[in-house]
Amino acid sequence: MDRNRPHFFKIRLELARETHSPSGDARTGYEFVAPLDDEGRIWGDLWEDEPASCMVRFFTPGQQDRKGMLERDENGEWYFDYDESRSSDDEHGYRFGDERFIIGEYVSIADAGDQMHTYRVTQVEKP
Repeated sequence: MDRNRPHFFKIRLELARETHSPSGDARTGYEFVAPLDDEGRIWGDLWEDEPASCMVRFFTPGQQDRKGMLERDENGEWYFDYDESRSSDDEHGYRFGDERFIIGEYVSIADAGDQMHTYRVTQVEKP
C-alpha cells in the first residue's frame, strides 16, 4: 500500500460486551483498511478508486484467520467478502456508511449467519 495516501487507515474492531462475552473480547474482531473522510466515515469515492487496497482480516481464538475485502453492494451498503464466488460467507456492517470509525465508537456487524455483534473501534492508524 502506498503510504502517500493520507485518507487510508487500518481500523481495528474488537468484540464489545455481549451475552456470551460479558467483558468483551479483544481476541475477537476485525482489522481492515478503508479510506476515511475528515469525520471518520468511510469515503466511498476513494474506495471506488482502490477497492483492492481495502482488505479485511477476521480473527478469533481457536480458528484460522479469515481474509477478504471490504465491498459495497448496489444499494451502497458495506460488507466484508471472504470469497467472491459466493455470498453465503459475507458479513454486513450495520449502517457502516453512517458510522464514524474513531477510537471508542461502537459499530455492529451481522455475521454470515445474520447474527448481529457489536464491536468497539480500538485503533485507527496509517497502514
